[in-house]
Amino acid sequence: MINNLVTTAIQSTWDKNGNNILINQGCKTYKNRCWLDGYNFVEHKLDLNNENSISSGINWVSDVALSLTKIVGVELNQYHGTKLADRHWRILLGHWISRYVSAIYYRYKLVSTVLDRFKIDYSIRISGSPLLFPAGTGDFTRQC
Repeated sequence: MINNLVTTAIQSTWDKNGNNILINQGCKTYKNRCWLDGYNFVEHKLDLNNENSISSGINWVSDVALSLTKIVGVELNQYHGTKLADRHWRILLGHWISRYVSAIYYRYKLVSTVLDRFKIDYSIRISGSPLLFPAGTGDFTRQC
């Protein structure tokens, strides 16, 4: 049977005839429980008990977030004609950038472990829509 990588709870991304590999439990929601019985699926679970993996992930996210904050700070200083220190930009942007980098890293780990564990033949993509793009930080975090 062919494997479809499912990354969302939106029904149009599921394959009625194939085996659906769910990237995480967020693909199964209370709302979609009524139509789940008609689909073959396997839910992938990310192992979060590996202390070394968690530690290296935290370090990677911290390093990338710090680097991005510095880069964005330089660009914002240039744009606004200011000379604010890295510390200033870390205070203003650090938490926000860390949240985004963490969410993207988590998603990357999910996809890479799914690809290591399963042979994925395809994934059904949804076309862009304003409803699919996050309205803010909280919305972004929930969508990831």
